Amino acid sequence: MYRIAYLCFLAAHTTAIAAPLRIDLGDGTVDGRLIGSYRHNWLQCALQDEQWVDAGIVTEETTIDGDRLLHSQTSTRPDGIRSVAITVFDRASFAPLVMELAVTGADGQLLATAKRELDANGYKGMVQRGAAEPQSVNGTISSTMFHGAVLGLPLATLDYTIDSYELAASMMNFDAQYRVIVRSAGTEKIVHNGREVVLRLVDVEWHHDNGDVYPPGPDASGGRYWLLAEPVEGLPPVVRYKTDSYAVGFLSDTCAAIAESRE
Repeated sequence: MYRIAYLCFLAAHTTAIAAPLRIDLGDGTVDGRLIGSYRHNWLQCALQDEQWVDAGIVTEETTIDGDRLLHSQTSTRPDGIRSVAITVFDRASFAPLVMELAVTGADGQLLATAKRELDANGYKGMVQRGAAEPQSVNGTISSTMFHGAVLGLPLATLDYTIDSYELAASMMNFDAQYRVIVRSAGTEKIVHNGREVVLRLVDVEWHHDNGDVYPPGPDASGGRYWLLAEPVEGLPPVVRYKTDSYAVGFLSDTCAAIAESRE
């Protein structure tokens, strides 16, 4: 009886210790001031019919503008379709304040545009597809949720002596909200330009508000980030992100065969 009671106590105590630390956007746990200005290119690849195929180049740029961080992602697919996503963040907290998107075809024709402004209560904005009339939109995704499409940047500022975190994030393009569990998965060493560099491995588990769960890890749908443990000249804070069906990386070994075909 005493053994059973002790084991129950130990299990409860272990669970309490292992519970993720909750991050509320703006509570100071994430410090966006650690992210500086940069411009880099990443190669994307996607799994199709059990083959990794070219998914195009992503150019990411950050610019500091006072207490704002301006972030842009320009993605060009192999078929020529180009999308430019621009987000204005509150620099310190990484709260998303404005999200813009423009998509053009291979012929340069504008296919879609969107602009949304966010505050603590939700978002409102305008969306236009092709030659159709612009439509006003609104929703509950707010500036209190981290921007899921660029989640690696705030994660790169965290203290990974803490094993795990929990936070709220959104994917505006899908009008989706998530509870995200972030777990340290150790470190990995690489050599870049003759220098040994330490990368933090960070696994993410996404819980959609409809009940769907995307498990963590590079061979699951939740994915893994490779983050710089310390700033390194010439490398971005987020070096790589990979799931079981998608990968994007600054280093050529992320999509090695595709990188070789582009040389």
